Amino acid sequence: MRTEVTGNTYFSDIDFEKNLSIKNVDFRGTTTLNNRKFAGSVIFESCTFDQPLDLSKTVFENGLCFSGCSFGASGKRLDQAVLSLDDAKICGDVAFYEAKTRGRITARRLQLAGSLDFAACTIEAESNDDPLLDLGSSKIDGSVNFETNKLPEALARLIAERPDASVTAKAHRIPRSSFKNRKDTVSINLGAAKVTEDVVLSCAHFVGRVNLPSIKCSGLTSKAEFFALPTVVSQNLPSEQTTLGANESFGGAIIEGGLTLSGGRFGLIHLHGIAISGEINLIDGRSGQIQIEDSIRNGKDNEIFIAPASIGNFIMVRWHCRDFLRLHAHEIKEVPNEWGIRGITVISTKIDRAVSLWPGRSLELKLQGYLEGGAANKKPPRFFASTEAGKLVDVENNPDCRKFLNRWQRRLVLRGNIVFDHTLECIP
Repeated sequence: MRTEVTGNTYFSDIDFEKNLSIKNVDFRGTTTLNNRKFAGSVIFESCTFDQPLDLSKTVFENGLCFSGCSFGASGKRLDQAVLSLDDAKICGDVAFYEAKTRGRITARRLQLAGSLDFAACTIEAESNDDPLLDLGSSKIDGSVNFETNKLPEALARLIAERPDASVTAKAHRIPRSSFKNRKDTVSINLGAAKVTEDVVLSCAHFVGRVNLPSIKCSGLTSKAEFFALPTVVSQNLPSEQTTLGANESFGGAIIEGGLTLSGGRFGLIHLHGIAISGEINLIDGRSGQIQIEDSIRNGKDNEIFIAPASIGNFIMVRWHCRDFLRLHAHEIKEVPNEWGIRGITVISTKIDRAVSLWPGRSLELKLQGYLEGGAANKKPPRFFASTEAGKLVDVENNPDCRKFLNRWQRRLVLRGNIVFDHTLECIP
């Protein structure tokens, strides 16, 4: 049973001392909860907001969760903000699970003592001037996870408390989150944000540039995950494969656009299994180790899954890398850009330890460990790789992927130039 609120909703001059849970409500008008204080946890479940939801300058002392909620009505402008958390102060995690938007989310100057999590979300907008998700100048004492690949903890606890928990809780894999700016401009903005832990791209899909300029964070990471396919997508899986079901797949983060890290301060940058159509842009910043490499996961029945890493171009100017640079991408595609840079360009940069261009190194180490561990007495593993089209193929039976398993034939596919100019590599 659902409740429909046809007029505008205002929570004025009310401070909530206990938990607030709102479920199965369709808000047709504007919903305003700004400048309020919530002492308990706040959970919106299976709610729809046709008009913008205003939570700006609101204080949440025990977290905030949106589960199965949708923001923005069909037919409305896709460039407007449908959810505002600007200047909000939150103690506890903020979680979005199976949330859908038709418009932008703004959380500028958000002060969050916890993590910001997305899982199985579809965030979509159409804007030339503003990012799809704007976290500019935020302070987050936790991590930012663009895909957790699991139920948020707050929602998991809520489901566990219900008498029908065994029916409600989903055991199958969830789809990966997508952040799509139809204008192909900026999908995510974390400019000048401070994040005490990691910014995790995981296996999320971004359409539009991911902007992280002048950010300070412990690390920027991504890795491949198993996830459910959208219901409209079908996939022919290789025979005798048992790890994944007919509606499941495997892959890493996808950025249809560029990744801007200029001016940032990173503890480390580990991008495993990532596919970036544009360039990685590192200018006037610093970091610890930088590693761009394939992502490898074990499956059942001696199966091994590979998500190759690929990027458009790699640009590194006036950067200080306090450890090593391992640029082990499977392919560098030479995508046209405004600077006219093609391939790999490293200028006026200091790398304290070492530089490596070695595609497939992590897979080679895994194969070497298998061979040195008594391979003659073991069942050989089966390898599967995700392609750019998002399909899984049997590596040994696919001519494009067979060289993955041959250390002497695995080569870096580079379209463009390799330029190291005025760069200092210091070997301790």
